[in-house]
Amino acid sequence: YRRSKEEEEKSKNVWLKGHTDVGSITILWSQPVGGLQILAPDGRWKWVRHIDNALAINTGDVINFMSGGYYKPTIHRVVQPPED
Repeated sequence: YRRSKEEEEKSKNVWLKGHTDVGSITILWSQPVGGLQILAPDGRWKWVRHIDNALAINTGDVINFMSGGYYKPTIHRVVQPPED
């Protein structure tokens, strides 16, 4: 179901809270409707910009473990896309 405006405001428009992926690698097709954000080193959330025919590739917790922490998983979240 679609959340009401009040529910969206209460959740601060976050659809999926910040997290890392449990698996090894996550591959996402770039979408023209934005909603994916990554946590930058400065602690701010940044939009993942759409690029036609591009892939967003995230390393997950397994790669972090197998590499001894060399490859860090990207903390990311899904938020309501901005209005057109």
